[in-house]
Amino acid sequence: MRRDFKAALNQIIPGMHDYFKKYFNESSLDIVERLREVERLEVYTATEDNAQAGAIKTESEGIYAYPVNFMKNEHGEWKVRGF
Repeated sequence: MRRDFKAALNQIIPGMHDYFKKYFNESSLDIVERLREVERLEVYTATEDNAQAGAIKTESEGIYAYPVNFMKNEHGEWKVRGF
């Protein structure tokens, strides 16, 4: 939310950094504003090393859940794998 994209990349698994850098640096996509619209995360499934959740937000057509996948790293920390 501070627009510290380097810090944001630390929350993403290393193998996906290059993929997400293009979104964090692209001026036409305001990722911060999109994240502010998320009302909550709901965890749907979780195993020892992976979890699937939904980023819940209300839009004019109704309430939507957008998928967010997490993976535990070698230090036991949960990181974003994709969304």
